[in-house]
Amino acid sequence: MNVGYITDMGDNRPINQDSLYVDKDLGLFILADGMGGHNVGEVAGKIAVEVAAKSIRAGLESGKEITLIFREAVSEANKSI
Repeated sequence: MNVGYITDMGDNRPINQDSLYVDKDLGLFILADGMGGHNVGEVAGKIAVEVAAKSIRAGLESGKEITLIFREAVSEANKSI
């Protein structure tokens, strides 16, 4: 599978706060959109994708049901931020 991806910081921000995680082998793509210029919004995005990806991989390895895997991943990411 060939994939491509890009993020865009928009016209009003000095830095790109978007974070992206790509695992081509799993076919897993996670995007955390920036926080609209909030302080350290880029840190929140980075944490979100890292924690969610780790949670999803662990859930897949344990054989959990896919809906539960994603629900838990989002919950864990939110708690981490």
